[in-house]
Amino acid sequence: EQGVAIITAIAIDARGEAYGVSPPSIYYSQAALYRVQLESGRLNRVGDLPALPVLFVSLAFDSQGRLWGAGYGPFTQQKQRLYRIDLQTFELHPGFSFWEEAPAAVAIAFGPAPDVSEYCEAKTNSEDCKPTIAWK
Repeated sequence: EQGVAIITAIAIDARGEAYGVSPPSIYYSQAALYRVQLESGRLNRVGDLPALPVLFVSLAFDSQGRLWGAGYGPFTQQKQRLYRIDLQTFELHPGFSFWEEAPAAVAIAFGPAPDVSEYCEAKTNSEDCKPTIAWK
């Protein structure tokens, strides 16, 4: 490929495949998603992302294999937002917005969901409440 991609965020899925995202540049008019070969550092462009003024600063895969990105509009004063990135269509599905004062380097990560083995009785205080949590 011609040009140089500046990767602003990378995520690795459960199979060990790495993906990176780059903003629009002088070489490419749209942001793009790349597969990153971790052994060589080689980038394979897999698709263009919609023409939104979003700079992704963090990527992460959830437990269902969906790719999420945290990004903001550096030139539009758009606040940080979480997006789900469809790996088949490259569409961005907006999630929630971060608070106004969020720094530009918000990071996202997903962890395993714990099994809660005991809940406390609903009441107005936590007296005698000792829930236990067991990791899968």
